[in-house]
Amino acid sequence: MHKVKSNTVGGGGLKYDGDKPKFNLLPAEALLAEAQVLTVGAVKYSANNWRQGIEYSRLLDAVARHLNSYNLGERYDPESGLNHLAHARASLGFLLAYDENPETYESFNDLPSY
Repeated sequence: MHKVKSNTVGGGGLKYDGDKPKFNLLPAEALLAEAQVLTVGAVKYSANNWRQGIEYSRLLDAVARHLNSYNLGERYDPESGLNHLAHARASLGFLLAYDENPETYESFNDLPSY
């Protein structure tokens, strides 16, 4: 496999990581907001409760509710006090994790197949 070189700034050593994901591109504010939502969820439900599986339709409903509230001008969730977009992002993160691991979560996929 071809590795893309990435030089260290200022002429330092080489590191073959040019083809790897660049986590530094993720917005820190979004990561923090999502982590805050997951922290509230850990207290309310238990840490990593989502890993036990939740029906896809319920997560999509949660995303839609949070986006709709935000769209109607309500920036913060009244229960948690956190941004609706962070709540939506967390639920989308669960769905993405499920989608990337179908062998574990396929039984929770209750979406209609067309």
